[in-house]
Amino acid sequence: MPRGHARQQLLDAAEELVLAHGLSAATVDEICRRAGVTKGAFYHHFPSKGALALALLDHYFEQIAAAFTIEVDSPDPRERLDEMLERAEEVAAGPELRRGCVMAVMALEVSDSDDRLQLAIADRFDQLGFGLETTLRHALRGEGRSVKAARAEAGFLARQFLVCLEGGITLSKAHRDPERIVEAVRFYRASVTAQLDRKT
Repeated sequence: MPRGHARQQLLDAAEELVLAHGLSAATVDEICRRAGVTKGAFYHHFPSKGALALALLDHYFEQIAAAFTIEVDSPDPRERLDEMLERAEEVAAGPELRRGCVMAVMALEVSDSDDRLQLAIADRFDQLGFGLETTLRHALRGEGRSVKAARAEAGFLARQFLVCLEGGITLSKAHRDPERIVEAVRFYRASVTAQLDRKT
């Protein structure tokens, strides 16, 4: 098996196990068994399970960030924002989030016990909301908000996107109903529109 292929197999197996059972339950032995590789191959690619967790975090983040990324040509920030949120609805209705969110599973499990991983998770969540925050800030400035007010409001609204998204994912798992993710994103989109239209 090519070396790069073995690494990918390990990451894919770890992702499946983390989403199904959590990080603690995803033992090195079980990851290797599911990936069809030896423990020697595992430790060739990852010096520890912690190193695998960090690599998995990056691997998963790249997939999700790519899913949400969209090329928007409009110079109007409101139009750019609307297209970004329309894309978010498409992702919410698609297969990417139906199994859950690796970043959320890890955050719930290790935030109080692994400082390095906790900081890495927080950073990836911040990165996920950065593009939206920038577009929100420009849209708010276009609606007459001051520079300071637009910055603060955009930061808050970008964080609330993650709150709605992760809440929708959690409810979709609890109710076995993926439509809950779509509902959450649609609610966020309507709330942002109302916030932008609010007179200052």
